[in-house]
Amino acid sequence: MRRFAPLMVASALGLALLLARMFQVQILEHETWAREAANLVRTWTFDPYRRGSIYDREGRLLVHDEDVYELDFIWRNFRRGHPLGQVAEARSVLFSEPVDLRDAYEHLPAWAMELVRLSPQALDDFGRGRALETQAFTIPATTDPHAEWRSSRRGDLVFYIRALLDLNRNDSESRDIRRSIQKLRGRPEYELPFAELVARGRDVAPGVVYGELDRRVRAARGHLAKFAGLWGADGYGGEVEHLLEELEGARRDVQNGVADELFATAAGFDAWRLSRANLARIDVDWLRGALHWSPERLEDWVDSRGRMWDRVAGGVLYTHAAVHSKIGSSEPGSRVLDALASFFAVSEERRGLLAGGGGRWLDVEHLVVLSELEGVFAGTSPPDEDVGRAALPFQADELRRRVRSERPLAGSALVAAALGAIDGSRFGARTIAEVASELVEIARNRRQAPQPADRELIAPVLVDWNVRLQDCIETVLERWEAEVGGRLVFTEERRESAIDEHRYVVRDRSSRPLRLIKNPDYDLVQLVTRYPDRYAGMVVRSTTRRVPVAFDEEREPRPIAEQLVGRVRTPLLADLFRQRPQEEQLGELRRKRERSESDQAVIAHLATSLVRAGERQGGTGLEGYFDAFLSGTNGYHETQGLQDRGAGGRNPLHLAVRDGEDLVLTIDLELQRAAQTVLEHPAPVPADDRKPDLVWRDHSVGAIVMITPDGDVLAAASAPNRPGEPGPGQDGERAFAIERTLRRPWAQPPGSVFKPFVALWAMQFLDFDVDTRFDCASLDGGGAGYAKLHCWNEWGHGKLGLHDALQHSCNAYFAALAEQYPSGSKLLEMAHTFGFGEPTGVRCLETDARGLSEDWQLRTKLSRSPDRLMPEDVHRIGNGLTDVEATPMQVARAYAGLATGQLPELRLVMSVGGRELPVRSRQLPFEPQRLAFVQQALRDVVRKGTAAGKGLGEKTLGFQLSAKTGSADYRVGRVPSEPLLPYAGAWKRGMRKHTWVAGWFPSDEPRAIVVVYVHDTSTTSSHGAVYLASQFLRSDAVQRFLERASRSPEARR
Repeated sequence: MRRFAPLMVASALGLALLLARMFQVQILEHETWAREAANLVRTWTFDPYRRGSIYDREGRLLVHDEDVYELDFIWRNFRRGHPLGQVAEARSVLFSEPVDLRDAYEHLPAWAMELVRLSPQALDDFGRGRALETQAFTIPATTDPHAEWRSSRRGDLVFYIRALLDLNRNDSESRDIRRSIQKLRGRPEYELPFAELVARGRDVAPGVVYGELDRRVRAARGHLAKFAGLWGADGYGGEVEHLLEELEGARRDVQNGVADELFATAAGFDAWRLSRANLARIDVDWLRGALHWSPERLEDWVDSRGRMWDRVAGGVLYTHAAVHSKIGSSEPGSRVLDALASFFAVSEERRGLLAGGGGRWLDVEHLVVLSELEGVFAGTSPPDEDVGRAALPFQADELRRRVRSERPLAGSALVAAALGAIDGSRFGARTIAEVASELVEIARNRRQAPQPADRELIAPVLVDWNVRLQDCIETVLERWEAEVGGRLVFTEERRESAIDEHRYVVRDRSSRPLRLIKNPDYDLVQLVTRYPDRYAGMVVRSTTRRVPVAFDEEREPRPIAEQLVGRVRTPLLADLFRQRPQEEQLGELRRKRERSESDQAVIAHLATSLVRAGERQGGTGLEGYFDAFLSGTNGYHETQGLQDRGAGGRNPLHLAVRDGEDLVLTIDLELQRAAQTVLEHPAPVPADDRKPDLVWRDHSVGAIVMITPDGDVLAAASAPNRPGEPGPGQDGERAFAIERTLRRPWAQPPGSVFKPFVALWAMQFLDFDVDTRFDCASLDGGGAGYAKLHCWNEWGHGKLGLHDALQHSCNAYFAALAEQYPSGSKLLEMAHTFGFGEPTGVRCLETDARGLSEDWQLRTKLSRSPDRLMPEDVHRIGNGLTDVEATPMQVARAYAGLATGQLPELRLVMSVGGRELPVRSRQLPFEPQRLAFVQQALRDVVRKGTAAGKGLGEKTLGFQLSAKTGSADYRVGRVPSEPLLPYAGAWKRGMRKHTWVAGWFPSDEPRAIVVVYVHDTSTTSSHGAVYLASQFLRSDAVQRFLERASRSPEARR
């Protein structure tokens, strides 16, 4: 009895511990483990929506979501289902060190044979710690099989050997063979190789099994070579070595992720939070067994994690800091410190810092790692309470006292005080004050995404503060090393906790798809989808991408109306950060074991409203402005675990995907393409014109607009359509491919195309007599004009009435006419009557949606202080100069009013999701006979005025055009002394201009309004813009439009 007493006591203690653990798991922690177990068999997926398509007015497709493919790599599927993965992983398990896929590929047939020649008995002995000897290798015995993970390694080896022999299938033959092998345990046959036991089960000779395996692994190498060849045909490399390098890199990333997660489970913080020196003080050899790593591979992981902070500080961390500094309502300096401090605070305080409340950095007392070290390592005493106190500059008592004083620090002064202790050399030539000022400016500029230049400001701060933190951590770890007499070892409980999660972590990490190829060639997609067994681990995923399908006629085609239609973008980091609390709420609700109806409703709302990383959103142009309609909602689907079904628990949630709505634009594809072609390739000027701007012709910048009388925009083209080099004397706008029909990058007076509005309003509201004559007389100092305003005709027009003044565009006449206005307020009222200084209507939504930008405001002296105008200001306004500005769209809208008496609201979109957008206009307050007078004058401008003989007559176009030319002084600059030889001749100081042509056609029954705008030219409209207008109006697209319009009762639509 005495001999058995110790054994009985030990057994009783073991049973007591077992019962205690069972009580803890099943009673105290039941809910936690039940939830985790349930979630192991629950999954949820999102189905991406298709963004709405965009069509022109005739139903021709402009932009849509195109189905494309991406090819992902899943390491778990590859190592379990592909011979190369099976052999490489089996060898890694066998020797407990990583075996590179490239080496396994080279030796695949031989190594596969070595594995299947092992016997079940040999593997059982290996699992118990005995030696494993073959002709090819020997693995010595061990006295501590548990420390070498022998049992789990044996199980993994059996799995991979079965996989190589195609014995892991769930068919009856495979199950029978597996059972028959197990029944042989203890018998001599159990010592036969696996391959021969399988041959017995299949009733074939062993050579058949060996032969089939040899053919299969050799074929597997051939299949991979074919895959690599097709990948190379798609432009990625083509050699199988390149493919294997990519796969090995993905495998390495998975293993590093597993090590990261196991370390974090044991330590309570991430390994990359420690410097290389501090991480080396911790014993992490237990990771080797868990991951089958060699000492060199483990050292590589330690080195990469220990050096990671400096790398990520100049990468993702500086980006996150820049974004977070823009979020919240507090003053910018406080937001900067919140963002910087968030990387050093423990998780609870970090959440507060990122919430955007402002000033939370003042409350940060606990630093990451330092506050989490207690109880982590065996045999260590608690760290000193004041360790790390005020370790970082933003924790300094003096700084916090100054911030909380009656005259608190703020802005750049606050940031400079927090950075004051940093070695200034980290910022190069910048001073601390300059760095602080620039950091605050980053925070203020909320709309700007993080810029590469921000790295030079933020990364040095993060690096410096981390050095200070590591010094404090080193102090603690050095003392503990002295206490334990060597490297620090995790407590057994913490290490076992990590090891317990090993299998789950490996499965999770290795099951995550990693993108291998974006948009692979179709032949590659077909290969993988047709032969999934040959390419286990390769997964083709269907997705979409936004693509234009209508292009201009350039040698390197660009999408039609690219700036107007706009582009999509992925969500901004700031948007993703703002929704983190909602994402956490969604995650918590999804993991709940039981849910209420309200829980289900919240999940449904969050799942369909939260933006997903990578999801395409409207960015610029119409894509951005109508994003709420073009975007849909993602579908959401849950699968239910057996436990949920058996318990009669919640029903899985299924939310159908809702695609975005289509837009039908008012744009006519043919007209838009024709306008773009004219702008990009102006025709040669007539040989008899001695004053052309040949430089502008080679380096064009401008716009063409064509609308229907009731406001539908048929064409809105801008040049340049791609950035180019400015020509001599030009202002540099050629370098910017931007939308110019709604935008005014610089001063943009409409010039003489504004004169008809001055005339008509004076006739109606000032009872101005059209027969009133003003003298365009000689001026002192040369030239002709009125007061100080020069007329374009240096000889003068003499005395003339309103009709002739419009026909010949006399500046002197309209300077005198403007004086008839009793005040500047009346001039402003006149401009507003025709829609100048107000939106055109293209931004028709009742929201302040971004994307489609319009510069509609009058930001001139006329709008700021209309009743404080000087006489010369009034004279210029009467001629559409300086104190008046307009976009081509505004001019087109105003001319629609002249043509019809109705001022339309412009439309760029006809319908959304099949719903027609309304056509709106307002009646202009002019008597028909007064309107007819101006209309006749503009017809005569083309017949015998400033546009006569310029290719705009009825004989040239085939229809009568009513129009007005206009030239407006832009800036003093360089103009060619000899216009016909601008590149060879001399240049002189002169006035550069914007020039215009605006009108409608046909004159008697308007079908369309056209505006041509030429930006920064050295000549007048009669020597440039008129030829551009003629070239466009003579195009086949315009002629076909008129034919359709004459046949259709909806001609004006």
